[in-house]
Amino acid sequence: MIKKFKKQNRDTIWEYMDSLALNNRKVYSDCLPGIKPYLEGNTCFVYVIPTSVVVVCLDKCTPMEEVADESPFHDEEPRYFSENDYRTSPVWKLSETIKQIKKEIAVGHNYWPILGVLVTESTILNADDMQDVWDEMNIKVIDKVHFDGGQTFAAHPNDDLSYGTKIVGIIREMG
Repeated sequence: MIKKFKKQNRDTIWEYMDSLALNNRKVYSDCLPGIKPYLEGNTCFVYVIPTSVVVVCLDKCTPMEEVADESPFHDEEPRYFSENDYRTSPVWKLSETIKQIKKEIAVGHNYWPILGVLVTESTILNADDMQDVWDEMNIKVIDKVHFDGGQTFAAHPNDDLSYGTKIVGIIREMG
């Protein structure tokens, strides 16, 4: 599942997410109105199979051109810079959330690979330069996506898939 998510782009991501939720009964999927503390207010989709987890975060920002900087400066969080403003890096927020999820769902020495996917309306001007950094963070970034407000996305919280119910329950309780 992680490999297939990594292949998605702005033209394929929605259809792929829906196909997982609607057509694949082995995938537990759920939609969360945010994940505390870093992604509050960001719609997130969680996809779970017995061997991995994918967290898709929708970054519904004002569409703008930004330069990504994933390096913290002094004690400040990494930032994205636009022509007239800046904001905390949404990739950093997603990465911190993934780290917290890994701690929460760790069972003994079992390791669950987790991929974060950021889907953003922003145009990241230095996206090509940031690709290696994002890969190290295990975050896939899909920029220049337009949310039309009327989009709905499927989720399939199948209670028969106990592994998904358990993991999403833990994520809901975080923060």
